[in-house]
Amino acid sequence: GLEALPNPITSPFYLTVFLAATYLGLCSAIAISREREQGTLEVLFYGPVDSLSYVLGKYLQQVLTFFVVLAFSLVNFFLLSQLTNLGFSGNFFGLLILSIFLASCMIAFGIFLSAAAKRNIFAVVLFISLVLFFVIFWGAHSLIMALPGKNLTTLLIYTRLILDNVNILIQWISPLAYFVRGMVAVSQGNIGQYLLSIVSSLIYTTLLLGAAVIIFDRRGVKR
Repeated sequence: GLEALPNPITSPFYLTVFLAATYLGLCSAIAISREREQGTLEVLFYGPVDSLSYVLGKYLQQVLTFFVVLAFSLVNFFLLSQLTNLGFSGNFFGLLILSIFLASCMIAFGIFLSAAAKRNIFAVVLFISLVLFFVIFWGAHSLIMALPGKNLTTLLIYTRLILDNVNILIQWISPLAYFVRGMVAVSQGNIGQYLLSIVSSLIYTTLLLGAAVIIFDRRGVKR
């Protein structure tokens, strides 16, 4: 039968920016490790380049790329809205701003893994594995928590306790968790929680980029 969707434009837009942010995060995950393997870093650092400017350059490159993708996505969904007469939801603008910080967290996460990885292939596999783990864990945790308490078996009760404890750690290290918290704040109309999600995303990005610079300094530019 027919199904009424409250946000027919917002959901596809969220999927688009998620895939774009993940792809740019993957590109960031190979940014440093690939150049170190190829030996181009040694040549680059003969000039007036330091670790901080190099890492920030890689970060800004991917962020600007996301803005280009975001602009084309907005044009696409605007045309789709005009053709189908499906309007944008009231919280669309809030999710639009939030998507920029999702991309920022994903890119910083990829750069951090790239700086820490010894080989290019290891950085790629690690990034993909962690992102899949974060997505699957979020889905499993949401499913288990949605089960009524009276229907829980002993095994499910212990599973819920374990997932809750692991979720506390995941909420800090997963770049997706910051966006999910922002989405919940937008759906609830909680401006304070929304701003807190943005600030925490900026802190997360800053910490990972700072850690990438430190690791990059210690590892050096040689293969």
